[in-house]
Amino acid sequence: WRISDYPLGRSILRRGLTGAHRLYADGLHLASDVQRIAGRPCEFLATSRALPPPGHSPELDASRTHFLCVSRFHPHKGADVLLDALARIPGPQRARITVHMFGAGPEERNLRDFIERLDLGDTIRLGGPIGPSELASYLRVVRALIIPSRIESIPLILSDAAQAGCPVIATRVGDVGTLLERFKVGVTVPPESPSALAEAIAGFSPEDSFRPDDAARLAEHLSIERSVRKFLRDTVR
Repeated sequence: WRISDYPLGRSILRRGLTGAHRLYADGLHLASDVQRIAGRPCEFLATSRALPPPGHSPELDASRTHFLCVSRFHPHKGADVLLDALARIPGPQRARITVHMFGAGPEERNLRDFIERLDLGDTIRLGGPIGPSELASYLRVVRALIIPSRIESIPLILSDAAQAGCPVIATRVGDVGTLLERFKVGVTVPPESPSALAEAIAGFSPEDSFRPDDAARLAEHLSIERSVRKFLRDTVR
């Protein structure tokens, strides 16, 4: 994204790409960008992890609908857009929603101030970084994972959600929008549109937009095992 910010950045990058035996990128759009810069093929090779078994199931208020957001607290990740969206949901309906948000980063203080200013303390549960087992537990009990990013490639959390069979509500940016529309595992909304995101959250129904078989196909498409198999096939040719 920032290679052009550096003097001779593209030339230096092109020299390194030209000297490599094979080129891979862990994003679909990134692979196209690399191929254009290098003038030679670059293949997609997913970066992912195997989601561990869930730990203790979180205690959730059964009278509410629960959503999950896990991200770095950075402007690119759009947590503020999510907060703005929640504030636009009518009060009685918002009173039946809880969003569990986990992460860390430079925007944390601003997000806490935003939550207080918008009076969202009863709707948002803002926590720190979440471990893999706890993440697996949440993904299996929430209504959907929310990815409100302004800029995105393929975040690890998307593969995590697919492995857990968790539907996704995401902004239509980068590879996230492409993959959700291809595999039909959730809904997409325009980026930086709190009103569209609010509507998607308030009206989300997994029965209308999620198929477990498609989630399994997406999990396999992004799996570390698939990446290893492909890399080994290329290496032993």
